[in-house]
Amino acid sequence: MSNSTKTGTPATTTGSRLRALAAKAALFAFSFTLALGVAEVATRLLCRPVRGVSWYHNDPRYGVKHRPGVDRITTEWGERTPWRFRTNSRGFRWPEWGDAPAPGVSRVLVMGDSFTFGNAVEVEQAFPAVADAALRRTGAWEVINAGVSGWGPQNALAYLESEGAPIRGSCLVYAFYEGNDVMDAYVHPLYELRGGELVHLPAPKQMEGRAATARSLMRAFPAYELLLEHSQLFNMARNLFIQRTVWQAAKDAVTAGADDPDKPRPETFAKSLTETLATLDRLAALGRERFGGFALVTIPFREAALRGRGAPQPPERTPEWVAVRSHEAVVDWARARGVPLIDMGERLPAEPAGIKALYFSVDFHFGVAGNRALGELVAERIPGACPARPR
Repeated sequence: MSNSTKTGTPATTTGSRLRALAAKAALFAFSFTLALGVAEVATRLLCRPVRGVSWYHNDPRYGVKHRPGVDRITTEWGERTPWRFRTNSRGFRWPEWGDAPAPGVSRVLVMGDSFTFGNAVEVEQAFPAVADAALRRTGAWEVINAGVSGWGPQNALAYLESEGAPIRGSCLVYAFYEGNDVMDAYVHPLYELRGGELVHLPAPKQMEGRAATARSLMRAFPAYELLLEHSQLFNMARNLFIQRTVWQAAKDAVTAGADDPDKPRPETFAKSLTETLATLDRLAALGRERFGGFALVTIPFREAALRGRGAPQPPERTPEWVAVRSHEAVVDWARARGVPLIDMGERLPAEPAGIKALYFSVDFHFGVAGNRALGELVAERIPGACPARPR
């Protein structure tokens, strides 16, 4: 008997090996898919719902802005309960609005950060929408929500001086969050003072580093958006990855000699404050020239407000003196410049429990009650701060 009869032809041997490898690969793929399926079911049964959304797009002119045309349910921020993240064609909170208001309508454009956007509340519950609903009942007004989570005054100014240049209205309002808006000029600088002149910088920091790289890598993953919308397991893994990346980036920055923006040195805060007030100067000038008026809303940092009412609080990442000095500085600035001031601090309840009720319990943002209170205050003060001047 020949060797070929005993051992099989080379072609037969190769085919057998390929079939064996294919069977092993299929078994591995089946096992892996089954394991993922079991893990998905287990996380859905054992953990609270977790759904994410891809929030941002980058732009070298103003850093970041929310992606346009997004309509997703997410559990990010707030009490981690589902809420609708929906943006219009500009990347601002739905609904759509044009460059100019309708004839006879006085438009108030409200810019600011996540407090203005309304993180973790529905679109009609965010304070600009509350103010809009109230003002529409009293006359020909509209209030536009142009808030973006993560923005500071410099982002708003850079947007209005670039992509937002065609936007018109009767009044520009900036909602200033006392917890971190001053330090935003340090963390994500878009302008700096040179010889007393505010100069636009070419490369925003927020488009560089670990966080930006991580965001780009995740978006390059096939079916990223589909998994964000439907997979509990994927969202939990994504959140852990983001938290680790952000934590490591902050650690690396401090190791390299940078200040922790939540615990800045007084000299770092002072420099950032000077640049922030110069930014507000330019925002006010732009608002008066292009919109016909400018007003400032101040939003309190919860822990500072509670301590001001005598409530004992555990140590927080952001020291209270940052919020206190930020409040004092912007109030003095507004008075010195003749800028109408809408100070939410004036409407805070006298008791700590009442203050806590305005904010989310596990988040620093206003909840539904806080947004409603601020929206009502804005609606009350807007006619005096921004006289009706359709443009």
